[in-house]
Amino acid sequence: MKLHHLILFASTLTFARGAENALKGGRSEHQGERRLATQQDLDDAKKEIIALIKKETRFLLAPKLVRLGFHDCVGGCDGCIDLGNADNAGLDKPIDALKPIVDKYATEKTGLSRADIWALAALTAAEVSQPGNRDKVPFPLEWIGRVDCVDDPPTDNEFPSPNLATDGLLDFFFKTFDFSPEETVAIMGAHTLGVAQRVNSGFEGDAGWVPQEDVLNNNYYTQILGANWQQFKVDNSDIRPIPDRFQWKKGTGGGFGGGGGFGGMGSDIFMLDSDLAIARDFEDSLVEATGEVSCSIKQKASGCPFASTLGFVEEYKNDNALWVNDFRAAFNKMLTTGYKKDSPDCENAPCVLSPK
Repeated sequence: MKLHHLILFASTLTFARGAENALKGGRSEHQGERRLATQQDLDDAKKEIIALIKKETRFLLAPKLVRLGFHDCVGGCDGCIDLGNADNAGLDKPIDALKPIVDKYATEKTGLSRADIWALAALTAAEVSQPGNRDKVPFPLEWIGRVDCVDDPPTDNEFPSPNLATDGLLDFFFKTFDFSPEETVAIMGAHTLGVAQRVNSGFEGDAGWVPQEDVLNNNYYTQILGANWQQFKVDNSDIRPIPDRFQWKKGTGGGFGGGGGFGGMGSDIFMLDSDLAIARDFEDSLVEATGEVSCSIKQKASGCPFASTLGFVEEYKNDNALWVNDFRAAFNKMLTTGYKKDSPDCENAPCVLSPK
């Protein structure tokens, strides 16, 4: 994107400043031969992560931990984040929050790496963000063995633009994570968590993508299909160098499935081009440099053509359990990027990854 990655897995974002924060996570002290961690090690660390999420009330920590998992694995999960890259802005908060747990469990004694703890935290954050206790899907960390970076983190990792049409979105996730179109649509549902602030990202997203921005469920797909959407320009001349943005808000009348008029519940929520691209294909109407789209997204009028992935969006809108399980599978796949498995499935967790 070059600015908050399509804002996938977003939380409240903050620009990182200062060369001293260019390497966040620090150099690994536990490379080479390591003891294999036990399930008890993971369970103990998970309990502390859950306690941290419940304790940290100054900001929504769970969405930030989910986002950290995504960003660490672009280019391969290695426990290092370049905070000199504006796309990684705001990740200092979850990294700093996790540091005591990392220091305690990413040791020679446990055999876990910092990258393993970050992956565990991302999965745990997703798990605890599900509403209630009934039918809650577990998000266990089955694979360990991620290797922390030794030198400075890579500075050339490419994050997706928020101004992507369907083909561009699918292409990024295929090349970066070997995702199928269905997996891409499933992972986009992570935007059910978190918000975006204009002063940080240029987008007016204080209300988030859904009315309850701290709950992991399929409401993201309901919002996309349940409203007309109107695009508008956000003037960011007062916060340069952040550029002006184009984003979407709920319009009047019903959407794909009816309901959701402007001014009702969730009327302040927003969407990016790349969000609506899983339902509508505006390739021929998009100015990618700015994000401006010239076709409309309305149910009862001609406009942006339907995307090839619309069927997946409809399935997830109608079946929360299906989406949560597919999201879990896609997220777990993402969190093993850069590694190979001795077998497709882990029958006796934790199983060990090998670097590619």
